[in-house]
Amino acid sequence: MMRTFALLSIMTLSACGASAPDGHDDTTEPTLVADAAADYSPSSQGINGWSYRTGVEPNTVEMTRGVDAWGDTTWCNASDRNSALFDPNDGFLKLHPGLVTNTVLRWTAPADGRYLVQLSSRKEDTGGGDGVETNIYRNAERKATQALAFDESTEISDHFDWPLKLGDTVSAEVTQLSDGYYDSTGLRFVVQRQE
Repeated sequence: MMRTFALLSIMTLSACGASAPDGHDDTTEPTLVADAAADYSPSSQGINGWSYRTGVEPNTVEMTRGVDAWGDTTWCNASDRNSALFDPNDGFLKLHPGLVTNTVLRWTAPADGRYLVQLSSRKEDTGGGDGVETNIYRNAERKATQALAFDESTEISDHFDWPLKLGDTVSAEVTQLSDGYYDSTGLRFVVQRQE
């Protein structure tokens, strides 16, 4: 089993009780703001800041409810039905990239503040294919990539400590490599606010 991780630019969480690089006191417990699996809506976009999107970052559009490539009614791209987002399981949403578009889970900050973002990904379908990448964006800037081999069922996690403004976005974009098959990927995406 091969696992690769490409790091572009991240800030890690500060040690318990220590001051962050910006001098902020980390002694208070963060407050849960959003959890993609718990907040998932099978019928509405925008619940608790989440949107289910398709395209290539930063040029994405909202998915619509429809019948995906496997015959299930779910969030998908009407013209590339492989790009789909499925109901949560074990705290993970399942995303499948399209053949020509990516599948994106995006969260929009409801207020200015300092946010702690945890994003974990794992392959859900390890029966074949050549793997996927989960690209992590803050607004339109890619910050990290989680590369998953075709048989990578072990969860890979990243934590980010970011100041965000009202309307800023954090996205996870699942993209195929050269083979678009067996690419179902589980994402756990949790956001907390540091007071």
